Amino acid sequence: LDEHFELDGLKASLAIPAFQAAYGGPLAPFGALPILMREALSGHFVRGGPAALAGALQRAAIHHGVEIATRSRAVEILGPGASGIRLDSGQTIGAGTVAAACSPQEVFGTLLPSHRIGQQFSWQMRNLRSRGTTAHLTLALDAPADRLAPRARMAPDLIALERAFDCMKHGILPEHYALEVTPHADRSILSVLAHFVPYRPAGDWTPAARQALTNRITAQLSPHISGSVGASLLLTPQDLEREFRLPGGHLHHVEQAPDQMIVRSAAGHLTPLDNLFLCGSGTHPGGGISCASGALAARTILAAKKQDSRRLRTRQLN
Repeated sequence: LDEHFELDGLKASLAIPAFQAAYGGPLAPFGALPILMREALSGHFVRGGPAALAGALQRAAIHHGVEIATRSRAVEILGPGASGIRLDSGQTIGAGTVAAACSPQEVFGTLLPSHRIGQQFSWQMRNLRSRGTTAHLTLALDAPADRLAPRARMAPDLIALERAFDCMKHGILPEHYALEVTPHADRSILSVLAHFVPYRPAGDWTPAARQALTNRITAQLSPHISGSVGASLLLTPQDLEREFRLPGGHLHHVEQAPDQMIVRSAAGHLTPLDNLFLCGSGTHPGGGISCASGALAARTILAAKKQDSRRLRTRQLN
């Protein structure tokens, strides 16, 4: 970035994708890898953002006969292999194929007893690093934020972000953050992702600590918005872990470090259990709204089923 750009704010904003799924500051080794991954997956802008994409996927699924149960929590993957799931209500649902979009840690640490998977694979899943460093803040404004782009990144400079990472490592709330801002349709509600937020600050997330984080993010945004903030909703990494079953509060399930990307790519979407596949952000090529993990998982499932069908026909012929 220093070789190609002059403005400090521009360089810091362009570097933000390096912090979305990794654990490190601008001076950390391999920082360019997440940026290259993001550029390799970049495509057309999703009009309406993640909510619009989720709505389109839901409508398409229902059109093809899919039943969606959003208030049903899976608590166990049934055996032998993967023959269905059990819900927290006690209901069991049989299935010829189970595709899990939750984190690998959730699948192999909670939904499956350890004795049903191999020791080496179980060890790999237990040792995945998922240190969340992102908070989500929703702000309701009393005037539209007309000066903000449909998607905005902002940060003061790279040195400030390196200092923010150092603070975060020691459980201290930084003064400045790497921000990603998405205004809603009427531009009076802002969705803000703030990077370099500690999972557990010194003294934990007390009401004072939560208010301090909200105030600092709002102050950093203030030059770009008019009016004042009427209401806010903050989700810390701990909140994200508790409410959305994200290990460590990590939005992408696992950190995109070189070693973990190699292991994750090798494991892919297949698992040691028959008929069990992974299709979430913890699989190659990672999180975001590209849907690439799900698309690759679907291809893997179809290929596996086709191979099983060939084996069955061969046995019948023999």
